Amino acid sequence: MTIREHVRGGYSDKHGDAKNNEVTITGATVGGNVSGGLVNNDGNAENNKVIINGGKIDGGVCGGAVVGNGNATGNTITIAGTPEFGENTILCGGICANERSDAFTGNTLVIKETKAIEVKGISNFENYEFHLSKDLKPQEPILIVRDGGCSLDKSKLADIGLRGYYTQPCPVKLSKTNITVCSKEAMEKETKYTLICSLQGFDGLCK
Repeated sequence: MTIREHVRGGYSDKHGDAKNNEVTITGATVGGNVSGGLVNNDGNAENNKVIINGGKIDGGVCGGAVVGNGNATGNTITIAGTPEFGENTILCGGICANERSDAFTGNTLVIKETKAIEVKGISNFENYEFHLSKDLKPQEPILIVRDGGCSLDKSKLADIGLRGYYTQPCPVKLSKTNITVCSKEAMEKETKYTLICSLQGFDGLCK
């Protein structure tokens, strides 16, 4: 199945909000952008969800976007399975036309039991949540950022690990952010995992 246009979970164009919407991509090819909620005027795009379990996305992926005045907060993008992304795909928690608006707070990127997910960039996520798969090999990248478009200085990386399998805490410092990885193997065998790898030189190692 091929969708040439944009895909939106929710849409508002007359001073309304786009809240609590959800869009799931499992196998289609999407030629445009995918967004959980889009406000094409003034309003807030909040608490929307984008779930990508497969298929191919040629455009960008955004939790929430506001073209006028308003905030894009509390949105979540979840990546699982083996999806493919285009050469210009950026994963973005929120986008606001007004630079004074909040497009960061509460936005979360979840990478769930997958690896080698390659995108052009990632932005505007306060939280990053990595669920490590059992077959993940040491230093095998989970998320690859091609153009170095990755800033984690204000982000909180938490809830990292596969619940029920990784049980022991392993402290990590990534950029200026302290994180904790729950990994029994990392504690016992000093295993290293590459959470985020940039082809421009940024590496986020769990070690």
